[in-house]
Amino acid sequence: MTAQDAAGLLDASAPKAGCKPVKGKPDTELCIVPRAWEPPARSSARPSDELRAGAAATASAATPFCSGNSAARFFTRTQGCLQSLVDVQQFVSGSLFASWTFTYQHEIDLAINSTTFTQRISLTPYRTDLKMVAVSIDIDPKCSPNCTTGPMSWSSPNLWATATDLHTANATVNQTWTGTGGNDRLKLDWTLSGRIEGKQTTTASYSSNEMSVRCDREAKSSPNPGCVFPDYTPTYVVNSEENPAAAAFYWILMQKLPSHPGSRAHNAPLNYLASTPRQNENRKVICPKSGPDRWVGNPASNPPGTTSSCDEYPFAATYQSGGMPPQAVSNGKECTQLYASPLAGGGWTLLEDTNYSRVNTWNEICGRASIPGDENSGAANRIGLRFVPANRMLDKDKFYVSTPGFEECTDLSQICWVRTRK
Repeated sequence: MTAQDAAGLLDASAPKAGCKPVKGKPDTELCIVPRAWEPPARSSARPSDELRAGAAATASAATPFCSGNSAARFFTRTQGCLQSLVDVQQFVSGSLFASWTFTYQHEIDLAINSTTFTQRISLTPYRTDLKMVAVSIDIDPKCSPNCTTGPMSWSSPNLWATATDLHTANATVNQTWTGTGGNDRLKLDWTLSGRIEGKQTTTASYSSNEMSVRCDREAKSSPNPGCVFPDYTPTYVVNSEENPAAAAFYWILMQKLPSHPGSRAHNAPLNYLASTPRQNENRKVICPKSGPDRWVGNPASNPPGTTSSCDEYPFAATYQSGGMPPQAVSNGKECTQLYASPLAGGGWTLLEDTNYSRVNTWNEICGRASIPGDENSGAANRIGLRFVPANRMLDKDKFYVSTPGFEECTDLSQICWVRTRK
């Protein structure tokens, strides 16, 4: 719902502005009013409460994603939920004569490899006035631009014939993006209308700008077009168990560098860089393989049986990379310098790399470290191989980075032990 639609509980003692007069009954007005979400009580103290609880359970089965959260609005990259209450009211001579209150759950399920997405809607009587009979609710969904809407399919009637009828009405509708290139940001709109004893109420239109849908044909990670909620910022979770040195390296820089790159706690997301040539240029700047300023691994990070690798953070595939204009450094030597050192009992610790004459100030915009080669490839390569396709990332899309298990590594003045979990 928009902020105006869900501004709070509305005074039900008087007709709402714009209530619809009933033809031939000038003293009677009918309204439909969306309002703020109240999660239904699950009490079973009275028989009527048991009926309401059973109806709510049916609604949850129809909208499983919605049932997992009591918030009025929440969403991930491919699933969204809007929840509200809807009043259908009859006023006679200026006084409330009869009313129904419905819980309204609206789930939107997208697909990263399809331009067709599904909306599931459930309406469940929550509070009723026994004077009310024969009430129905209709929903008219729309989307634009370049979008078609299929027929609304009701799996159970959207008509409640008596005040004791507490069944849940479930509806499903498919919408399809028809754009032929690039991407479109789709605006989803809905209009609610009702009938009381066959007489038309007012209508209520609403939308959710935050949950607009982006469909595209340009994601290089997928051969098929698809759709996501672009305003949801996903999190790249590093496999800390398999790549402990790399994970600790990222975590320390997120905490200590002034920009806190990738940190959700500091509201500092990274922006995905889709250009492969530009990614490679960033790597050449931070970890050059030749020339007088070429990167040389710390010998301590290359014991027998391992290979040392130059790992950089922020990642080369982000606009925050130290090699990316306009903030670009001239060479990776200007980044924070660290190295992973093996521990006698197994595992690794991270230390400042004293092989470089410049002392770390922790005011750098980037960092690089000598870490085992398998960790570098494992921790960073999954961004392009898995994370980007799974979230249908386009150029400049935001994301956070998470390194589970290394939240204690906040200060190099304390030894940061990096051990593989057993």
